[in-house]
Amino acid sequence: QAESEENLTVNLKSELSYAWMKESSFSRTANQLVATYPLYQPEQSDLNAAASQQHSSRQYQLDATRQQLLLQVALTYFRYWSQQEDLHFLQKERRSIESILQQVKQRFQVGYQDLNDIVEIQARLDMNHADELEARQSLERTRQAAHDAGLEDRVETLKVSPGPLPLPDGCADIVFTKDVVCH
Repeated sequence: QAESEENLTVNLKSELSYAWMKESSFSRTANQLVATYPLYQPEQSDLNAAASQQHSSRQYQLDATRQQLLLQVALTYFRYWSQQEDLHFLQKERRSIESILQQVKQRFQVGYQDLNDIVEIQARLDMNHADELEARQSLERTRQAAHDAGLEDRVETLKVSPGPLPLPDGCADIVFTKDVVCH
């Protein structure tokens, strides 16, 4: 008797008999091979259904984890690019404030501007300098976090003209666009 995982049962019966023969010197043999498979096994179908549900649940969890990871990566790079833009804005603002400060100092020398104006603009320039230092530190922390996560070599920045992206299908996990205006 042999039994497999699917509960397939195979029986081999072999008989040797002298009873039915007229002459007892001739033996009679009979072989019988019987294979059975139960059609309905409620306990097996319940186990199969439970295993199928568990597999589906694990697959959904895996998909959710992948999406969460992609979202974390996207947020890291969005934060990085946003901080880069903040730093770029602060640098432009500093150049603008320095230009205004220079003009106000020239006007003060000829008597057209008050000393308080120079002090206020210098205070704004100092505040800009502090904001720029903070932005640089924040950008460096984000860059280090991306490096620690092993994402540094997986990013490519492209500047492209409007229209379809020059990328083949399925080559990118995340695409981030900036300064896109739709009319």
